[in-house]
Amino acid sequence: MSKVKCAVIGLGMGRHHAYGFRKRDDIELVGLAELNNELLQEMGKELEVEALFEDYSEMLEATKPDIVSVALPNFLHEKVAIDAMESGAHVLCEKPLAMSVEEGERMKEVAQRCGRQLGLNLSYRFSPAGQALKQLVDDGFIGEAYHGYTRWLRRDGFPRFGGWFGKRGQSGGGPLIDLGVHRIDLAMWLMGSPEPVSVSGAVHERIGRGRAAAEGKEFDVEDLASGMVKFENGASLLLEASWAGLQEKQEDMLTRVMGERGTLIHQNIGEGYEFEARFARSEAGQYLTGRVELNTYNASDPYQEMVSCVKEGRPFPVDVDDGLRIQKVLDGLYQSAASGREVVFGNSSVAALEV
Repeated sequence: MSKVKCAVIGLGMGRHHAYGFRKRDDIELVGLAELNNELLQEMGKELEVEALFEDYSEMLEATKPDIVSVALPNFLHEKVAIDAMESGAHVLCEKPLAMSVEEGERMKEVAQRCGRQLGLNLSYRFSPAGQALKQLVDDGFIGEAYHGYTRWLRRDGFPRFGGWFGKRGQSGGGPLIDLGVHRIDLAMWLMGSPEPVSVSGAVHERIGRGRAAAEGKEFDVEDLASGMVKFENGASLLLEASWAGLQEKQEDMLTRVMGERGTLIHQNIGEGYEFEARFARSEAGQYLTGRVELNTYNASDPYQEMVSCVKEGRPFPVDVDDGLRIQKVLDGLYQSAASGREVVFGNSSVAALEV
């Protein structure tokens, strides 16, 4: 294959996709699509891309990309990703996969029918800290993982009121589906990607609705979500996600995975987006703790990895089945919160309420 032709649809988060692709010399950024023409022109100039489109369908037809990044509001993921795959492109989709498991399953069916890859941008797997901890898990450093705890708590950082993030019909939910999806994925991945069998969830709407109403804006999603996931192998996971924890740190991200011989920890340093990896382990009667050296881990990023996977004919490490597994948890947590009862998953993708 010569240069891989990449295109991006949506230039909010999509700008990161575009710059990620541009790190490689073996790609050509052949097109950008964005409804906001001012942003489209600005990014076209910055990225030196001439093929600019407000209509993504026209871009797909005109540029015939090999890879398309879909970085749009959640309610648009299904249709746009399907259109891109049916045009012949592999797709890297922003998280979450979709608005529901049912949407995600339709996306999977198209990916299989078209023989295209459908990857999900869950970037913390690709960080040096994430890669280091996964290597320790694979090496058996903590034994079999049996419990996890994960959180992303923001002190006070609502998305812009009136925007799509705060509208359930366009986002699917609040911080659980926005922030929590990252930490849930990381925890489940480090736990060996077990299959969820039941969830219990709670959501709280104490702050955002009032603030939005004071501005005359719509906001109908949660401020904070919490929950518990049980897995088929007997493991469990506790989780929290909030846009307004009103706590000490502006950004508080922590994932802890406990195994039979030790514990692994992934945590942000200070209040930023750099992460450290730590361990605690019982060994020969001694209790050891420490930081994991990250210099030896050559972490990539989702954009460069997607290009490599397409060129080499290997699967993207966060595939549609990973996305569906997480979507199942998200859907179930919201359903549990609404009903006040545990949700038990049956053989189908549809959750059933535990009586």
